[in-house]
Amino acid sequence: MEKYNPFWNGRDYNPIISVDGVALPHCPSSFDWEEEDLSNAQAGRTEDGGMDKNRIGTITALKLEWQNLPLQTMERILRMFAPEYIYVVYISPSVDPYYGYRRAETFYVGNRSMKVHNGKLNICEKLSFNLISRYPHSNT
Repeated sequence: MEKYNPFWNGRDYNPIISVDGVALPHCPSSFDWEEEDLSNAQAGRTEDGGMDKNRIGTITALKLEWQNLPLQTMERILRMFAPEYIYVVYISPSVDPYYGYRRAETFYVGNRSMKVHNGKLNICEKLSFNLISRYPHSNT
């Protein structure tokens, strides 16, 4: 019996399951997951040097990168992430009791960057950007 792999979506091993209900044309070359604490306005260091964290929730950041693809593929990827907010289903290390490793949430896209490698061969070396949670996750 084959062992369960949460990255397998029936077509390829992609950590991004869908963007607004559509599969990506190409799996990212790099997928970095981050979770950041959000603190309330009273958070900070006290005069004795102690830290009052006062966490009110967390947000997720996904750092995505694609390497060595044709300009047309990079453009399709950019178009998918062009709306102001996007609904993304992705693989997360935070296991949900109902959905397992799959997590769905609304993101906005940070600055986008592309580096051309070889224009003659129509190869773009790198496309990268971050997805940042629009809403915080509960602290409970």
